[in-house]
Amino acid sequence: MRVLGRILLTLLVLTAVAVAGGYLWLRSSLPRTGGTIVVQGVNAAVTIARDVHGIPTIKAKSDADAAFGLGYVEAQDRLFQMDLMRRAGAGRLSEWFGPAALDTDKSMRTLGLYHAAEAQYPLLSPELRAVFDAYAAGVNAYLAARRGALPLEYQVLRVSAEPWKPVDSLIWGKLMDLQLTGNYRQELLRARLAQRLKPEDLAVLYPDYDPQAPVTLGALDLDHILPGLPPVLPASNEWVVDGKHSESGKPILANDPHLGFATPGVWYLARIETPEETIAGVTSPGEPMIVIGHNTHIAWGFTTTGGDVEDVFVEKLDPADATHYMTPAGSEAFTTRDEKILVKGADPVTLAVRSTRHGPVIADPGGGEVLAVEVTWLQGEDRTPQALWDASHAHDWNSFRDAFKNAVAPEQNITYADIDGHIGFIAPAQVPIRAQGDGTAPVPGWTDENEWTGTVPFDGLPQAVDPPSGRFVAANNKIVPDSFPYMITKRWELPYRAQRITELLDATPMQSPDT
Repeated sequence: MRVLGRILLTLLVLTAVAVAGGYLWLRSSLPRTGGTIVVQGVNAAVTIARDVHGIPTIKAKSDADAAFGLGYVEAQDRLFQMDLMRRAGAGRLSEWFGPAALDTDKSMRTLGLYHAAEAQYPLLSPELRAVFDAYAAGVNAYLAARRGALPLEYQVLRVSAEPWKPVDSLIWGKLMDLQLTGNYRQELLRARLAQRLKPEDLAVLYPDYDPQAPVTLGALDLDHILPGLPPVLPASNEWVVDGKHSESGKPILANDPHLGFATPGVWYLARIETPEETIAGVTSPGEPMIVIGHNTHIAWGFTTTGGDVEDVFVEKLDPADATHYMTPAGSEAFTTRDEKILVKGADPVTLAVRSTRHGPVIADPGGGEVLAVEVTWLQGEDRTPQALWDASHAHDWNSFRDAFKNAVAPEQNITYADIDGHIGFIAPAQVPIRAQGDGTAPVPGWTDENEWTGTVPFDGLPQAVDPPSGRFVAANNKIVPDSFPYMITKRWELPYRAQRITELLDATPMQSPDT
């Protein structure tokens, strides 16, 4: 019995030691928040201080060094989330999750999100490229300097983290494009419903916008706002009031930007201080800049507009050659590329991606036709990251507004306030102008009758500054009146949130942060 007791005691001790060792090993993956860490890649010392909530303040001598520090702390706090984001956008989830993720990877590879992100990098200014480079260096410095375990998720999946590249940060914007401008999926749904429902029944599912509901720019003189024009993830909320409607005499801006629920959350709070500027607000893990927030002169907020920047085209195959499709000029060959997808626990899969003059082929329903999708953010020169960077460093309405001349997508309702008392609103993006139709259903692609003839000119986009009402309210509701000269979208979110915000602002004419 004594021998048995000793064996049991030994087993208990070994188990306790193993559990304690495992616990300490996993704890080693937690961020180091004190002391001095010597790493390569910065030009001067970077100071990172966290408040009681763990929110970092990064002090650096330059924007590049600040981005290095942000990359380091975001990797400390959210490495797996960042890794998952870039793999999702690159269509590489199957490498970790096996065949269950293959359909998602095929979708991402078909759209070519990572290729689109790669095309953005050389379009950025040298200053901004240096910021993306420094951020990637910060992430990689953390990977090189850490001495403990990777986060628990890596242990469960038995995978490791690859070095970070600047383009990995750009993929976040492309995922936002996909999430916040996914109108083509609604087009396909509406087309399927139209095959089965009577027009009057379809109208019940897709009702017209209530003419009595709030319209963000509805009370303003459009001829004044848009000079020279001849006689556009739901549940986000924002409002801004000018100093005449606040107890302090200065504007107040409130923003509640919603994306999908997640743990950890989509946003990452941070404060960045350099000799030239202090910027505070939210970024997203993997992003080297503040997306929503304020600097020493201005503040800004976002809600999604829902601008229709995507159209599905039905393409006819050439009856004599299925590697070609029909255009107004005759038969034309598909543009093709092969994508090799690595799959955990299975053989690699080669995906043949075809594209037409409109964009990638997203479906092949048979019958001699395929569906291709044309989207603004997969074509041309997309400098949206430059727009966000320049806007976050603006000091007045004109420079803030001008920054968004580089914006392509996703279209956002952007509210603005500054220390001089001005408030503003703009919904920037490249919004297509269609030869005919309203973008709500797939259209024939073998003629030119449904082509995009251009995009809404920047000065013609919804925008205004210092309105007579002293406020702007945007909650994914309709932002332009019926008289607006361009079509932004036919599908606005229901206006009840904007109505409620308006009611509360009316009930308290003088606002304060407490109210």
